[in-house]
Amino acid sequence: MATQRTKCIPATPVFDKTDEYKINNLHLVSGVTEITVEGLGRCVFYHHVTNDHGVEWLDVWSIKLDQWRACSIDRVKRVHLGVTRKRE
Repeated sequence: MATQRTKCIPATPVFDKTDEYKINNLHLVSGVTEITVEGLGRCVFYHHVTNDHGVEWLDVWSIKLDQWRACSIDRVKRVHLGVTRKRE
């Protein structure tokens, strides 16, 4: 007869979220700054996230798709200055 497996407690992921970030000396502010992301078009920046393994990404609101998306930092093509649009 096979032995029964012990139940394990799933590890909770550790995420470090910040509401501000700098790309090429341009300051991104949560909910205010628009950026252009390759493959997504124009998006509104909300969070810079780092997990416990050191992987970084941006949480954005895609204006074209009308949904939340996560994108790699190297996919950001442009930061739109002077644009202050908020998600409705």
